[in-house]
Amino acid sequence: MFHPLADISDAAKSNEVINERMLLNAAFLLDKDQEEAFEKKLNEIYNKWMDSADFKYTGPWPAYNFIDIKLTAKGAT
Repeated sequence: MFHPLADISDAAKSNEVINERMLLNAAFLLDKDQEEAFEKKLNEIYNKWMDSADFKYTGPWPAYNFIDIKLTAKGAT
């Protein structure tokens, strides 16, 4: 499920699943012009798996999954 969607995306990140029943928890960064192709691919995957899994697709969301910020306090070791 992840790789076909990641191929359409500018960036993709697989996050930890929340429980043992969750198959995939991922974030995909898209250009606006790729949204239709992404949704088409997502629907293809859904049609293949709809008898075996439930899907929840949300967004758009801020790109916080693709930012890695590390802060340290001045004088901290």
